[in-house]
Amino acid sequence: MKSLMHEMRVRPRLGWVRADQARSKEDLEREIELQEELRQAQGHIEELERVARDRIITGDEIPRTQLAQGSDIFEFTVSYKDNSKQYVIERVPMQWDEIFTIIGPSMYGYIIWKHYDYRGRGEYKFNPNLVAAIRTKILDRCQGRQIELNDADIDTCVMQFKELGYIEYEEKTNDEGKNIRGITLTEEGERQLTIKKIKTRS
Repeated sequence: MKSLMHEMRVRPRLGWVRADQARSKEDLEREIELQEELRQAQGHIEELERVARDRIITGDEIPRTQLAQGSDIFEFTVSYKDNSKQYVIERVPMQWDEIFTIIGPSMYGYIIWKHYDYRGRGEYKFNPNLVAAIRTKILDRCQGRQIELNDADIDTCVMQFKELGYIEYEEKTNDEGKNIRGITLTEEGERQLTIKKIKTRS
């Protein structure tokens, strides 16, 4: 130790500096740049992981032919008040193709997400269109009264179309700079919607 201290005092060299003074300003700036690049890369990896997780997950595990679709029937649980102001609950059948042609256009080129009211109840942009379509099927019973759908039924439809490859989850930055998670059409969904619209017109 005495010899080292003697050398440091008598023959100072570039190596004899304090550890916190060993790095140049350029080194510090580069370290900050690398830390920022690492942070951005980690954020990008997390985003890609979410995207991969949100993509279609059926693959070979569940062939698409085994999924409900096309003219298969899905029943919505609908509630409303009758003439005596008593709640009525009934199930209204609709074909999957019919449901998709109702909710699909609202996602054409857009990412939509649930908007929540003061009660904490959320609904998608297509909810009013779906309610209107269902109303026409039970108009003789519900007449002009308000009808309500089961939120779980709508979520089931979203998940089903995701599994069919028609829609996917994506994130979007809103006007406030916050990331909003919503749903949008895939290329397959856009094709299917176009085909179904053509068939409907013909």
